[in-house]
Amino acid sequence: MRGLSYLPLFLSLFSAVHSATTYDKRVVIEDNADLEAHLNKRVFGAHDDHFPEGHDRLYPRDDAYNHLKDKRAVPLEVEAARNIIKQAQVAQAKKNRNRFRNPIRPTFELRPPRKAAKSSQRVASSSAGDPSISEEVTDAAKLIAEFEAPTYNETLPDLGPGFPKLEKRQGGAFWMEGVSHGAVAIGGSAGYQVFRNVKDFGAVGDGRTDDTAAINLAISSGDRCGNNCGSSTVKPALVYFPSGTYLVSKSLVGYYNTQMVGNAANPPIIRAASSFVGLGVISSNVYVEGADGGQWYINQNNFMRQVRNFIIDMRAIPNVMEGQGVRPAGIHWQVAQATSLQNIQIIMSSRADTTHLGIFMENGSGGFMSDVTFSGGAIGAYLGNQQYTIRKFSFTGCKIAVETHWNWVFSAKSFLINNCQLGFNISAGAGNGQGTGSITIMDTIILNTPKGIASFLSGTNRTSLIVDNLKLINVPIAVTSNGATVLPGGTTVIDSWGAGIAYDDSDSIGYRGKAQQGGTVLFGNIAKPAELLDENGNWFERSKPQYADVPASGFYDVKARGGARGNGRSDDTAALNNALAAATAAGQIAYFPHGIYLVTDTVFIPPGAKLVGEVWSQIQASGGRFNDAANPRVMLRVGNPGDVGSVEIQDLIFGVKAPTAGAILMEWNIKASAKGSAGIWGRSLLVT
Repeated sequence: MRGLSYLPLFLSLFSAVHSATTYDKRVVIEDNADLEAHLNKRVFGAHDDHFPEGHDRLYPRDDAYNHLKDKRAVPLEVEAARNIIKQAQVAQAKKNRNRFRNPIRPTFELRPPRKAAKSSQRVASSSAGDPSISEEVTDAAKLIAEFEAPTYNETLPDLGPGFPKLEKRQGGAFWMEGVSHGAVAIGGSAGYQVFRNVKDFGAVGDGRTDDTAAINLAISSGDRCGNNCGSSTVKPALVYFPSGTYLVSKSLVGYYNTQMVGNAANPPIIRAASSFVGLGVISSNVYVEGADGGQWYINQNNFMRQVRNFIIDMRAIPNVMEGQGVRPAGIHWQVAQATSLQNIQIIMSSRADTTHLGIFMENGSGGFMSDVTFSGGAIGAYLGNQQYTIRKFSFTGCKIAVETHWNWVFSAKSFLINNCQLGFNISAGAGNGQGTGSITIMDTIILNTPKGIASFLSGTNRTSLIVDNLKLINVPIAVTSNGATVLPGGTTVIDSWGAGIAYDDSDSIGYRGKAQQGGTVLFGNIAKPAELLDENGNWFERSKPQYADVPASGFYDVKARGGARGNGRSDDTAALNNALAAATAAGQIAYFPHGIYLVTDTVFIPPGAKLVGEVWSQIQASGGRFNDAANPRVMLRVGNPGDVGSVEIQDLIFGVKAPTAGAILMEWNIKASAKGSAGIWGRSLLVT
């Protein structure tokens, strides 16, 4: 290991083993011989039989080294590695604390354009991940991660009744593992790999091997859009994680236009080591060190990302180092449009001094998150963004479930908050710069929590708050404003309540804001159309289906079986019409491997059809039939007028190849035969 000096005192070796951060399991050391054997086995013996191809052994086992008389050099390096990691974690804690206390917020000022990235400017695959962490720290973090891996608590917490559980299903295989995969249609290099299985890049997933480098290599390989790139839609990647436990000691950095997808049938665990150094276990952006500062991506333009189907276990990461909070986050999610989180469980420390954050979001511009569960930690979701929709977040044992340090137009639906100290803190930043502009909280349950919502409803930068169908169970205070109770709680249901700015259309000059101070009730119980409600009286919702129980044989490949090309040049109109008809008739899901499917006439999506893309496969209108503005033509027709049934469409982009002045991208005719049976998830409409 680079720069690790041997320490002279054997007592430090014994201390290194017995003072290491452990959780439920400890190694029994009877004497010095046991100590030496244990350390040598942990450092040298762990990978003798299954060391993954593509990984470098931290200590080469050459003859000269193995014949050293004093094997105590190995445990001495372990102790030295601990010292390196301690210093690195203290330094990282200062950075994390500063970013938490002073989160960057959008200024919307013009700035000089970023210089276009040349191939040589992009991050090389060999140095994937956060470049601010030195090789010395990286090596030390890996050593300690693997050394202490057997001591980590592998028992997942029982969240209690009502909380979603990511459970292993029978069989365990996910259909993505058994289907063919697409290629870049335009602008990609020959042989570019869209679908990447992390195990093909050297990840092991055994919970004992540090998989950080292998996973970051899977994300970054192929000259993708990293540092000095800004944005690019040319080289997408779907990075797939089979079931397993992936030990990491640095951030997994998601590049632009990347989907990180775990096995939905048996979600993989990403376990952060006690030696973890970084801001987020998974990160969507990287802070650049040095005089220039800045980040890899402009936050308002940080588009096209997904993370879904993971359990993120942070419990081994320290909470406090030398008296200051470490503030690690499960996910650093600084994103904008066409982004989502789904089906994730974040497990944080439940210690009294916990400083863990589930999600850290300092800024961005819109997005969607759904079906995320948080346990433990200082703050479940620490959020700052705009025009954001969040649903089905569940929190248990967090000090604060949700804190917004600023936002514009947040919607929070179907939250479940249990046994926290505070449900929503939307008072942060109020009266000083940008605060929480507005938030709507719908169909939410808070129980066994002293205070439901802490807000700032009057004065400068006051928050506009709407509460709709809020159920309280053993919550003494429902809403406070600047510390004072404005709405008492208890065990009750608040049908509809709000405070903020009301618009009055009776004014002679038009709409004018009328301030409602101190939690004035703006409206009472509002009648809602039954067609839009579920059986419990909540606004109807349905998560994106992932077909975890459908085998690969249940998917109809529109290229391999349907004859479509998806190369952005060939006319795929007839092939897609035939493929959709055949797949629907066979009760199969029409699967679009990544590509651009060019169509010159209308494609019909029949009732009963299910369509799934791969990293936003694109159906693109082109040609003369779509170029007459006086006679517009539909590209995708979903059912015919009067049709009743089901249709499911996801992870596709519908666009045009100009000139297409008369193109109508989609005509939706079908009426759902049951609530939620006809829907679209994770798709975009692009017109250029």
